[in-house]
Formats: sequence, C-alpha cells, structure tokens
Amino acid sequence: MFSNPPKPMTPQMVTLWYRAPELLLGCRTHTTAVDMWAFGCILGELLLGKPLLPGNSEIAQLDMIIDLLGAPSESIWPGFADLPAVQNFTLSQQPYNNLTPKFHMIGQSGRNLLNILFIYNPKTRATAEECLKSKYFVDPPQGAHGAGSPHETDTPFVLWGAGASRVVPNPGGRTFMPNNEGPAMPLHELEQAQLTPLMSALLGLAPPMNNFGTLPVGYMNVSKEYEAMAAHVNALQLLEQYVALQKEHKKGFFADILLEYDVLSAEAIKRYKDTIVQLQKKREYSLCIGKSQVIMSQALEGIDYYHGYYRRVLLLSTTSTFLGWMFYIYRLLSRNRASKVELVLERRNKIVRVSIGSSVIVLVICLLSQGTPLDISFYLLLPYFVWLKALQPWNINFYSSPASAYSVPALQTSMWQIMLLIACAELMVFTFFERRLIALSFCVFACYNSWENFQSKSRDFFSWLALVLILSCFPLLPLSVGYQNGYLLGAGVIVIFTNAFWISKSRLSYRNHTTYCNGLILLQTILCAYLHSNGINIPIPLKLASWFYLVYAFTSILLSKESRLDLRLAQIGFNLGSLYATLCTSYEAVFVQLLTIELNISLRAQSARAERSVLRLAFTLLLYTFFSLFGSGNIASISSFDPNIARCYLSHFAPFVIMGLVLVKLLVPVVLIMSVIYANSEFVRQHEEQIFICLLLVCDVMGLNFLFLVRNQGSWLDIGTSISHFVIMEVTTLVMLLIFHTTKQLLRVIPWEEIDFKMLPLRLIHWDVISAKHH
Repeated sequence: MFSNPPKPMTPQMVTLWYRAPELLLGCRTHTTAVDMWAFGCILGELLLGKPLLPGNSEIAQLDMIIDLLGAPSESIWPGFADLPAVQNFTLSQQPYNNLTPKFHMIGQSGRNLLNILFIYNPKTRATAEECLKSKYFVDPPQGAHGAGSPHETDTPFVLWGAGASRVVPNPGGRTFMPNNEGPAMPLHELEQAQLTPLMSALLGLAPPMNNFGTLPVGYMNVSKEYEAMAAHVNALQLLEQYVALQKEHKKGFFADILLEYDVLSAEAIKRYKDTIVQLQKKREYSLCIGKSQVIMSQALEGIDYYHGYYRRVLLLSTTSTFLGWMFYIYRLLSRNRASKVELVLERRNKIVRVSIGSSVIVLVICLLSQGTPLDISFYLLLPYFVWLKALQPWNINFYSSPASAYSVPALQTSMWQIMLLIACAELMVFTFFERRLIALSFCVFACYNSWENFQSKSRDFFSWLALVLILSCFPLLPLSVGYQNGYLLGAGVIVIFTNAFWISKSRLSYRNHTTYCNGLILLQTILCAYLHSNGINIPIPLKLASWFYLVYAFTSILLSKESRLDLRLAQIGFNLGSLYATLCTSYEAVFVQLLTIELNISLRAQSARAERSVLRLAFTLLLYTFFSLFGSGNIASISSFDPNIARCYLSHFAPFVIMGLVLVKLLVPVVLIMSVIYANSEFVRQHEEQIFICLLLVCDVMGLNFLFLVRNQGSWLDIGTSISHFVIMEVTTLVMLLIFHTTKQLLRVIPWEEIDFKMLPLRLIHWDVISAKHH
C-alpha cells in the first residue's frame, strides 16, 4: 500500500460504509488518503452514535456521500472525470454541503476537522499530522469532565459484557436517554465504591483487601449460588478490616473504659459465619445474600466508627487552636487599649501557665499510655501551646513584636460594624457554593462603606451607584471558563481604551511606545479572537507579538522613570489591562475595568474622611479580591482551565504553559486592585502591616467555617472541593501579601523611613508624600 509508486490493488479492500469515493469509482491505486476518509467516517459515527454512511450498495453509498457533501466535479477534484467507473453511474447533482446541519451538536472546530477529512480530492485530503493540529483537539469539548450533557457519563450497564444482567432491579423506575433521539432506558445508579466488588465478582476474584464497597444485588448474569458466594467473600473481606481496627483499638491502656462499636461483636461475626454455612447446605442462596448484605452494612459502620474514633475530639481541638490564634491576633490589634482582659491576664499569668502546663503533662501521659498515633497526638496538644502564647501578657512578649511600634486604629470600628463585616464574611463563605451571592455581599458592603462619602445628587455619586449596580449583575452571567463572546470582548477593549485616555493628565503621561504597543496588542486581540472563532489558524508572528508583549507589559512599568503614584497607577492599569484582554474570551475585561473604576471613585471619596479602620480596609482587600475571581468567572479556572485563553499565544495544547497563563489571568486583576488601593489610600501605605493582620483574622474566621464543611464521604470531587476551599482560605493572606509587595515594586514605593526630603528634587515632592511623611 505504501509502495512508491503505488501498486494497483482491488477497490473492495475497505468495508463499504467506510470506503473512499475514489475506490467506489474504480481507482486501484491506494494511498493513506483512503484511511483518512475511513477515519472521518468513524469519527462521524462516534459523534452521531450511529453509522454515518450505511449504504447497502456502491450506488447507494455514492448517493449518501453526495447527499452529505454535495456532488463532485472536475473543478474540486481534478481527474474525477477520468476515473474508470464514472461513466457507469448517473450521479445526482446535489450542490450543497450538509455537514453543518448534520453535526450541529459539535463546535465549529469539529466541523472544520470533518470538512478536511471529507475532501473528494485524495491529494488534498487531510493527513494524520494535519488532523492532529486541528483545533478540535485543543478546544474544550462540550460538557468536559461530564459537566455538560449527561450522555457523556451515563453508560448503560447492559453494555458491560456477558457477565452483566440484562434485567436489573430498578425500584424507583428512573430512566435516562442514551442519546438525543432515545429511547428511554432504565437508570441504575451505583456508588463508586460498589464497582470494585462488582468487577471482582464478574472476573471471579476476591475483592481487594482495602475495598470499602458492597456488592450490589441483581447486577450479575450468574446463578444465585455464585452471587451468594461472591457476597459472602465480600462480607468476609470487610469483616477482616473491621476486626483489625478493633484489635488495634483494644491495645491501649484505657481500652477497657473507652467506648466500642457494640453492634458487631465477635459472637455476632461467628454466628454469621455459621449461619452462612447452614444456609448454603440447604441451598437457600437468597437468604445467604440477605444475611451478607446486613453484615456488610454493619461492618462498614464499624470501620467508619473506628476510623473516625477521634473525629469529634480532633475537630474540637482544631477549633480551639483556631480560636486561640484568632484571640491572639485580636489582642495584637487592640494592644494599645487597656481592658479588663489585659488586667486579668497580667494578674493571673502564673496561674494560666501552671494550668496549661499541668494539662499538657497529663494529656501526654494519657496519649502515651493509649498508644495514640503521633499525628493525632500532635493536633490534640497543639491548642495548649497556642493558648499559652495567646494568654501571655504584653509585658512579656509585646515589645519584641515588630508591630508594637505602631498605633493601630482598629478599635475605631464599633461592635455593630464588626458584626456587619463578619456577616459579609459569612456570606462570602456561601459564595464558594453559590457564586451569585457575592453580588449581594459586594452591594451591601459598597453601600455601607461609601454611601455617606458622596455628596447627595452629585455626578460622582450617581456614577458610583451605577457602577455598583452594573457590577452586581456580572455574577449572574455564565462562568467565563468555556464561554466565548466576541462582542463582550470588544466591549472590554473599548472600556480599556476609554479608561486609559479619559483623564487628560494620564493621557499626556504615557510614552509613545506605551500608547502604540498597548493599542496594537488590543487590536491584535480582536483579530485573534475573530480568526479563532472562524476556525482560521492564527499566524505565528501574531503569537510571537503576544509573548513579546507579555514581557513588555511588566518591564516597561519597572523601567519607567515616572515618580508620581497616580501616573504610575495609570500606566499599570493600561499595561496590565491590555495584557489581561489577551487572555479573555468574553466579559472578563469589562468586569475588571469597571471594578477598578468603581474602586478608584470610592477611595477618592473616602480620602477626606477622618475616620479610618484597618479592619474595614482589610475586608475591602479581601472582598474585591474574591469579587474579581467570582464576578469574572475566573474562580472555575482553579479546578479546570479553558485552553481558549491561550489562543493569542499557542497553536497547540501545552498544559503547563496554559496553566502559567491561567495563573497570570487570575493574578492580574488582584494586582490591579492592590495598585488602586495602595496608590489612592495614604492610610494603607502607613498601616499595611496592621491591615494584613486584620486580613489574616477575617480569613481565619472564614477558614473556620470551611473546617466544619470538610467532607470525608461522598465522591472524590466533593471531598477534594471541600478540602480545597479550606486550603484556599488559609493561603489567601500569604498570596495577597506577596502580591502586595509585587505591587509596591511596580509602583516603586520608597519605605517611609528611607525618605530624605533634603535629597529629593523639588519636582518629586508632591502633597501625598509630604502629608504621609508628616503623619
């Protein structure tokens, strides 16, 4: 077949349904194009769920091809008229290509792939290498990871093989549709753990020693005797795990006084084994299966009981550790205020230390006697040391703290204001489960924080209020991951231009290279989005330009000689906003630009306000950071990313590079928010350490909520998601601190203690610096 030149071969070598048109018309020289046509037929069959071209004769096969692709001609297939069998057929003159209506359920990239496979001329038909470069293999499939159509995850159990029963119990009478055309089939839901004993029984093997599933009844096409034996083996495997855990529990010194799982005793296990032997002798296999199901359920309950024996005390211990840490942070913030708590701690310091020390000694003796594992012992002892630190009076450890040199105005926030902020923080916890709730949290906090700062019926007030209402609508839109809209992307580009050139002072401060580079990259973004949406390959020079701009966006800011914070902020907003647009697929750029504009307006309105609160500013940082993730829909990128964000940078699927671009897309809005807050708030520049201590306190409050929401049962997705929520909240402060220092480098901020006004040129001294230094 691969000889050069090709040798004559019979045209009947390929199955009729997958036979290329040149073979149907008598061509005897075969090339790889024949295989590519067959591959196109198979791909279409997989997409449709049925044969694409099921002709019952060569004439019928040709008619079906022409009905799908249109009639061939000499213009699109040079040499078509010279094929041996052309004169033997009267071909229909159907002129239209019907691939699009036939495959309406797939995206444009999938239809483009089919089009290059179903080319009449074998010389121009796509090769395997060209197919692998198709965007169909880069674009996310509809319903990726089972998130879309249920047809991707519902597999009829009857398709598993001969060992599966065709008549399976379905008490609820539930059904599902295996494809859009039906028919309805019974829906049998199995727990993930049940697949292990079921597959083991179908293969004739015992379940693995660490199996936690129970064999479902009625799913195997076997005799009752075999099913009873399989259930009994499954029960013995679970009982062995239960007995091993029970023995481990009884090794400790206090085993006699500790609670046990008394439902399944040694006598009950022996009684079950004897009963199964008697029932098998009497051939009462249905009763054997029922007894095995009951004992397996009890064994699983016992295994869970001993696995989670210390669950409640560990949760209590961890909660106590959290509360001790939060109490220490609160005392650190309120250290400049004499209170009854401080006086009591000062007087009772020795009693506190003796009490905690003696408790630790007693607990260590008990843990060693019981033989408690080291990891559990560590978490049980941890709260004592945290509370020992938290209850120490300031005359012992305060003056060694670097934060002791500052006066913190945290207590200017009243109790009801603290309660309101905590309520907003609790509401933000639920936004991890219902994204739209963050719109309510943002709207409430924005009105509470900024409403009184504006003059009534002023232009700034109505502009700010309109922005708050518009921004509150964005969480109602679909997640940006997997969603593409060229019109919204174009609107984002327009907003970036408008925001960059609206203020004349900022417009005049841009260097020519900044204006031209940002303008060209925004136009290139629109061009790349247009080419990608129409299935046209993006030229390599455009991709190289995107990579060069990625480097330019940051280096031009760092190398800029502009010293005014407001002008450096304008350049940061223009550069990073343009960079962010290259990674957007829909409304993200619009949202981030409007969010920074709203934050600018509200901070300018607060600049004349005498009352300041580090707690309120800390919550502002946290709320706007999460709002930039949830409102833009980027929060979904943490678990699954959209390869389309790299369309301006890559022509193929490179997961590690795409993940790096995803991180850039997640962090750029946070950098913009930090820059706006730092440049517009003198109070933040003076009290950044205390603000981040408050931020840590708020994050710990939210983290404590997620601690109680961590799951250890259910699907792996639910368990992993609950753990990731807790981890995200615990690392949020560290990540924001790193971003904050990055922002200071971009703004080129000089530490206050290093400023020497005598050495500064007069043009570098502006009122912000003078007032901050004076303060």
